[in-house]
Amino acid sequence: MKTEKNISQEQLEKVERFLNNSMETNERVDFEKRMEQDSDFKLLVEDIKQMLFGIESAALKNKLDDFHDDIIPVRNLSLEENSSKRSLSSRIFTLSIAASVILALGIFLFMDQDSSSEKLFAKHFTPDPGLPTNMSTSNDFNFYDAMVDYKRAEYTSAIRKWELLHVQKQNNDTLNFYLGVSYLAEGNTVKASQYLEEAVKTSNSIFIADAYYYAALAEIKKENTKKARELLIKSNSEKSKILLKDLTN
Repeated sequence: MKTEKNISQEQLEKVERFLNNSMETNERVDFEKRMEQDSDFKLLVEDIKQMLFGIESAALKNKLDDFHDDIIPVRNLSLEENSSKRSLSSRIFTLSIAASVILALGIFLFMDQDSSSEKLFAKHFTPDPGLPTNMSTSNDFNFYDAMVDYKRAEYTSAIRKWELLHVQKQNNDTLNFYLGVSYLAEGNTVKASQYLEEAVKTSNSIFIADAYYYAALAEIKKENTKKARELLIKSNSEKSKILLKDLTN
């Protein structure tokens, strides 16, 4: 990377803050404005971003090698001038940048992986709209009372009420489906998977395609893409086909 030899420690730290979304609002606005107005600076930021994110591991290795090649002459010059203080400072600065790059690379790779799954989940997850609430019969009152909570996005309350019913009706596909979706909406993918896996066991259920779809979303959030694909293929609904396409790309 041609610009690496011109990167200062201050620049590196500033770009890291920008990529890590840890800048104050005013600083970020100024930073983005500078990128819009200064093409060289924008290129510098992009180069640092590629280095930190490790988009191309082979390119990263070459860039690091070039980076070290640029530093070595400075270190040798310091030795030739017999300036031990300057040499020590150069080595410390080099090690600091190297450590920063290695640490940032690990952090950003991890964050990028997480954000990819989270973004895909967020893009495609919308809670099922629920069933019409009809509390005219006493036998169904508790179920529809929980459905009212569910439609209000009060999932904890809905789960509590439905789980009381589930004790007596563990094979009920409707209860298993809505408990699974409720837990998924709350972010509990383990419990969501348990109930949705029960829901799909009822092959003639009206929820079968949607149950496979939400079960796949739970697996995506758990980064189990292989199982997610299998579930989406079984669903074969239109929204499952769209999600499967996004998952494959």
